[in-house]
Amino acid sequence: MEGVQRKKRLCFFGYLGGKQYLLKHLLKLIPLHRVYCEPFGGAASLLLNKPFSEVEVYNDKCGDLVNLFLAVRDSPEEFLEKFKFLVYSRKLHDEWRKELKSNEASIDPVERAARFLYILLTSYAGDFNGGWQISRTKPRKFVIEEETLKKIHERLKNVYIECDDFTRVIPRWDGVDTFFYLDPPYIGTENNFYDLTEQEHCNLAELLRSVKGKWLLTYNDHLLIYKLYKGFKISKVSVAAVASKVKNGKRGRIRHLIIRNY
Repeated sequence: MEGVQRKKRLCFFGYLGGKQYLLKHLLKLIPLHRVYCEPFGGAASLLLNKPFSEVEVYNDKCGDLVNLFLAVRDSPEEFLEKFKFLVYSRKLHDEWRKELKSNEASIDPVERAARFLYILLTSYAGDFNGGWQISRTKPRKFVIEEETLKKIHERLKNVYIECDDFTRVIPRWDGVDTFFYLDPPYIGTENNFYDLTEQEHCNLAELLRSVKGKWLLTYNDHLLIYKLYKGFKISKVSVAAVASKVKNGKRGRIRHLIIRNY
């Protein structure tokens, strides 16, 4: 409609496997619930942009991701102070990534969170294991706006933040009034920090068949997924691929599966 401005999505950082391009499909599928839980939190694209729930849980197995969300939730001013004067530097990117991967340096949690976000924002497609990102067509802007950080802090203020395995998180928060959004590492694709074995994918499917609550799951279009989730609602959605190369002015596309038990 003319004159109506679309609401800007809240985005913390670009992330390999992030779901910012699927938000319009996911938001309209959220059912009534009291408890909201993300066992594979990642960049928390859906959590940051959905309406508030009475109880909300962010979980990820990656300690650095969890530490980043804790720093912004609990120490936003200190975090911003450490981050806002950083410059775009290949040297910093390479040194800090090496330190964080090997735990060579003993640094406080907020400093570590700032360095971790810096690496994500200066890496291609937010891939922690990827290379330093450059462009020949435009200057690189990697800063996060103070206003955006404040909004993320406010959104996270009452969120439980956990660092645990999905096999414990799902039973812990399950209930008839719980809604789980699950975005596990995709089968046969590289994840920033950890992958699931085929057996773990099978374990997840088996666990979801026993939950009392409702769940919504996103996956890549893989034959095994159809077998594991036979009997549930499965839809296909094609969106722009975050990490694909642009060809003839167009970015490649990837097909996702959206699976749900309601």
